Amino acid sequence: MAIAADSVAAGLPAWCVRRVTEHIEQNLDKPLALTELAAVVYMSRFHFARLFQRSTGDPPHRFVIRQRIARACEFLARSELTIAEISRRVGFRTPSHFRDEGADGVDVGYSKQSRKGEFSWRTLTNTGRMF
Repeated sequence: MAIAADSVAAGLPAWCVRRVTEHIEQNLDKPLALTELAAVVYMSRFHFARLFQRSTGDPPHRFVIRQRIARACEFLARSELTIAEISRRVGFRTPSHFRDEGADGVDVGYSKQSRKGEFSWRTLTNTGRMF
């Protein structure tokens, strides 16, 4: 079965985007390989990556990172978890990995907290600076 050229130019059908984004949301705490995401909508990795980027504006990896950062910001706003716990819950290997990924497009900073002597994270508003 051939895919029409205009459907390829338009990106993934809405049901595919919805299915993949739901899968990503449900599995943010786990590694998400391109092969796994493509399999959710029964496509090859190459075809899926190309159409996903056309549909969302981001390649799959960047989209997953942005979703992880968004989930981490939710945790930061409403929880007393440490940054290490939040990092693990959103699929980053270490707090440093979280900080490094967060620096690309989302302003994330850290400050030393007196209680427990640990570092905590805070989201900064459009300062463009890391603290």
